Amino acid sequence: MFQRHHRCPDPRLREALVERYLPLARHVANRFDGGGRPREDLFQVACIALVKAVDRFDPDRGVAFSSYAVPTMVGALKRHLRFGYEEPRFARVEQGADLWSLVGALGTQERAVLRLRFELDMTQPEIARALGVSQAHVSRMLRRALEHLRTLQAADAA
Repeated sequence: MFQRHHRCPDPRLREALVERYLPLARHVANRFDGGGRPREDLFQVACIALVKAVDRFDPDRGVAFSSYAVPTMVGALKRHLRFGYEEPRFARVEQGADLWSLVGALGTQERAVLRLRFELDMTQPEIARALGVSQAHVSRMLRRALEHLRTLQAADAA
């Protein structure tokens, strides 16, 4: 099923794959202490991560889907518990001014890499392929863009 979905994405096949692995998402979510959050909230976070894992999984890499999906779900749950809600990490960099309104002051390449990472939720390797640069270069661009935003935000707050 993953081979067919990877070659030609199909919403019905995607739904069938997600439904097939819902027990895995429930199991991963149940491993976490919700810190007062309802278990159903944790399950929803795990399900969102499961959908992303189904979409991004490459069966040609020779890895079992569960080996790919579990770390994806665990990471999403840890972020959820750390920050308290499912919002892009970028939006939580600092409190105060609306950071997205400051993005317009960035350069074209900085805006592009932020959009790919935090709006389209692409990974650094995916961004690197899309832009035709190395993953290390993407990492440096993200770091510079976020530092630039922090500087702009500090100036805006002053």
